[in-house]
Amino acid sequence: MYDRTRRDLTTMKACLSILVMLAVIAAVLAGGYWLYQQQAAKDETTTLTLQNNTSYGLTVNMKGPLVVQFAIMPGKSQTRTIAPGTYDVEGTLSDPQTDGFKSTWTFDRGGKYNAPFTRSAGGSSGSTGQLVSAAQMQQQQQQP
Repeated sequence: MYDRTRRDLTTMKACLSILVMLAVIAAVLAGGYWLYQQQAAKDETTTLTLQNNTSYGLTVNMKGPLVVQFAIMPGKSQTRTIAPGTYDVEGTLSDPQTDGFKSTWTFDRGGKYNAPFTRSAGGSSGSTGQLVSAAQMQQQQQQP
């Protein structure tokens, strides 16, 4: 009787060890799948970088799937995560001698966009300069 009880306990311990091992494997697989999903979602993030290549403060307002506002100091840049879609964009400089601009930009899911802002000639002799950007907005190449 003692041998049978001992054998039953050994069998039960072996079964419990197998169950624990299977639970650990399932947890590792679930964690790996969760990390994979997080990385896949990150790769589909749409980002926009605005560069202020002027000597004045830059304000850019975007209205579309989200309302986004950038306020960028001279010579600086800002990168934001935005929702994909089409936006009406307006930009102004703190220089009263520079006209702003209006445009429409469309962003694809997962795109990485860059828009450098410059100021056209004018303004220094009393004529009005122009804030330039819309034509230069570009999607950066995706790295494999």
